[in-house]
Amino acid sequence: MPKKYKTKKIVLKYRIAFLLCFLLLIPNFVFLVDAQETWLEGFAYRKLITIAGEAGAGVGYTVYVRTVKGAGTDQIEQLTGGYNGVNATKVYLPTGAQDSFSDVRFTDDDGETILGQWRDSYVDAVSALWAVNITDSLETQASFYVYWGNSTVSLVSDAETVFQRVISSGVVLALPMNEGTGATVYDYSGNGNNGAISGAEWAFNGTFGNHLSFASANNAKVTVADNTALDFNLAANNYTIASWMKTTENEVADFLAKGNGVQGFYELRSIATGELRAEAFDSTNLARTDTTAVNDGVWRSFIVVFDRAANDITIYKNGVSDSTKSGTQNVGDCSNNQDLFLGYSDLAAVYWDGFLSSIQIFNVALNAGEITDLAVYYPQCSSANLGKLYLRSFVNPEPQPSSVGELEIPTATPTPGTTENSIEIVYFYILIGWLLICLFLGFKYWQFFGLIGGVTGFILLFGIMSKEYFITGTYLPTNSTTLVTSYMTIGYLYWIPLLLIILNFVSPFLKGKG
Repeated sequence: MPKKYKTKKIVLKYRIAFLLCFLLLIPNFVFLVDAQETWLEGFAYRKLITIAGEAGAGVGYTVYVRTVKGAGTDQIEQLTGGYNGVNATKVYLPTGAQDSFSDVRFTDDDGETILGQWRDSYVDAVSALWAVNITDSLETQASFYVYWGNSTVSLVSDAETVFQRVISSGVVLALPMNEGTGATVYDYSGNGNNGAISGAEWAFNGTFGNHLSFASANNAKVTVADNTALDFNLAANNYTIASWMKTTENEVADFLAKGNGVQGFYELRSIATGELRAEAFDSTNLARTDTTAVNDGVWRSFIVVFDRAANDITIYKNGVSDSTKSGTQNVGDCSNNQDLFLGYSDLAAVYWDGFLSSIQIFNVALNAGEITDLAVYYPQCSSANLGKLYLRSFVNPEPQPSSVGELEIPTATPTPGTTENSIEIVYFYILIGWLLICLFLGFKYWQFFGLIGGVTGFILLFGIMSKEYFITGTYLPTNSTTLVTSYMTIGYLYWIPLLLIILNFVSPFLKGKG
């Protein structure tokens, strides 16, 4: 074999190895230099919201955001009503938002991972209140985006993606007791069972923040006016009472009772041995069950289920059954025309000492999952969605809004072959430079410039295809219009690199100086 031919084969092998190295390096280079800004497709505007973390908040925490249409200063808004004094982030959307706010979306701080969102309430063309589930840990600071400005999308709102559980069946009394001030505790069941406070005082460091303190010395009580929705007919329905309670009481005293013994009644009471007792009476038969001692001054969840089908009463302490039953159990109609009291009972005319928070009554028996979750999570109420409990994580103090970033608009999406594509233009000028040098030297150095051209072609080709992948998710245009424009107006960006690569491999066999 002629020596010159062997030399050309060596040069050819060298170039193949050289280009294979570039195959490994170029994609990383292109993605590093030319990566596009991550943006939720189709949306015109966004702002970055930052929440300050709190110990214990963890992942999956629910925060609130109020979006307001128009210009204004983003700020913190303390919510009222059933929101336990929650501070929401108030964000102004100066332009582009739908009147219904149906185009509002929330993403993680990566700009594209959709977060669970629920539109609690809205006033058309004014504002909307959103609950958002934060997937990052709120043990420390976390950020997320709010997007808007898309006229073609519809509302996305699903409470099940935001809260740990939504309980919507059988709620006849829902007192979060979170007002923190005033003489009324408000009911969010939709039955209007508000309670009038007498002698009880507001306190602020309970499991769920605000709560009421009851002292027998002050004749402390809350009175909820008689309502048939609060009557128990255990011959027809199941019932559940849920509460959070703390006491050191060692006397017989009711902390929740309806009835005075003349008719039927039901009650939850502390007894002299420190246990909690649940009773139901239909004027003939009495059903009763006790827990172990609970008068140690510790906050606990107590959920009492009156199960007609099982002819049974069960008390769940912190979500776990803790009952010792006595009495006939087969109780029927406990209805009466008496008021419901917290911290007091008409039956014994005795006041109770302790603390209460978050009282609910249901005309159904909660299932095991609902009992477990209600013993762990805060039962958030909504002023705009009565008769439902939205269970969410809660730490005291709660994570607070920290800041809202400036209005952002997306960087213009580059089109292959235009001046917006800085990398492609750079490599195009390299290509032009290569051709000019070849012309200047009279094409005498084909082998040397073939190598340069091949490398340039590979870089250019991978740059274009990588950018196309960023924009469309494919390495080549798929839209028919794009295909036409690609081949006719920017086709050179695909075919010239290929020709350069071919030239690289054939140049050792061309006449000229190598």
